[in-house]
Amino acid sequence: MLVQRALLPIPPRDIPGLDTGVLYRPCCALSGDLYDIVRLDPDHVAFFLADACGHGVAAALLTMLIGRLLPMTEPLPAGTTGGPGVRIIPPGEAMARLNAAYIQRQPESSRLITAIYGVLHLPTGRLTIASAGHPPAAITGPDGLRLAGESGPSLGLMDDAEFPDTVVTLAPGERVMLYSDGFEWAFDDAPTPTQVPGERRDRRKPNERYIDAFRVLGGRSEADLPAALFDLTAEMDRQSGSLHQPDDVTLLAFQWGRTAAAANPLPLAA
Repeated sequence: MLVQRALLPIPPRDIPGLDTGVLYRPCCALSGDLYDIVRLDPDHVAFFLADACGHGVAAALLTMLIGRLLPMTEPLPAGTTGGPGVRIIPPGEAMARLNAAYIQRQPESSRLITAIYGVLHLPTGRLTIASAGHPPAAITGPDGLRLAGESGPSLGLMDDAEFPDTVVTLAPGERVMLYSDGFEWAFDDAPTPTQVPGERRDRRKPNERYIDAFRVLGGRSEADLPAALFDLTAEMDRQSGSLHQPDDVTLLAFQWGRTAAAANPLPLAA
């Protein structure tokens, strides 16, 4: 696990107007989750999160392969005038090419991978997202929470799959969270109106309590992003679902439209 952690990117702290943070908690020695943050050019930043079905060595190796196969930019054709010398590949196109490359390399693999990929235009807050069977991005702020990211199929399912682009424009100070489905197990399910007081609930079923925690995180506009993520981690630790977690838990968050906090980046959660 130490080797895998050493290969993970460190959230950048030197992009004006952008705060970033990560919560990363594998359920065993090797994680099937992978995230990445890449500055594509002075105006664009890419965010990627992938989740391979299962855990252990096979899942970890597959997510590392997926990270290498994702095309983010490509050279412009010879003779092209104006603009920079590279083309930023739209997320939907990038995911389609990633899916085709994955199937070509793993033609007989039955292991599916979900992923979400977004490109943020820093001057305007325009965020383009494409998803492959992954939970939608959660966008939070003082006005509440919205989910974004129309999904195509999981990677490796169909060789001609299409992945639609979803475009949203962030308001200054809004926070975007890309996360793995391990959050569905990390928070206790809320009691039902008919539940007997003190009765033990079935915690083996996934739930959406994490959405409430995301909403609270988004409403904490007075706290910088690393501090808000620290509070989210503490809240997760108070849940019995975080004990002996059955799945990897990863969250990649960023906040647009404010001066990056001077505090140190959030440490990777153990």
